[in-house]
Amino acid sequence: MLLPASCKYHPSCSEYALGAFGRYGLLRGGAIAGWRLLRCNPWSHGGVDKVEDQKLFA
Repeated sequence: MLLPASCKYHPSCSEYALGAFGRYGLLRGGAIAGWRLLRCNPWSHGGVDKVEDQKLFA
């Protein structure tokens, strides 16, 4: 049985992490991906969250 996608964000957390690593490298991309994982929880609203729009290292 296939389950529907359960990630509240677009792109999904795994796609976001791949984009962060590709755009910012291992250390900075890892920190950005980790911050996204901390925000992905049952109390978050979710929505569209692009790697390009991150403000962690602005």
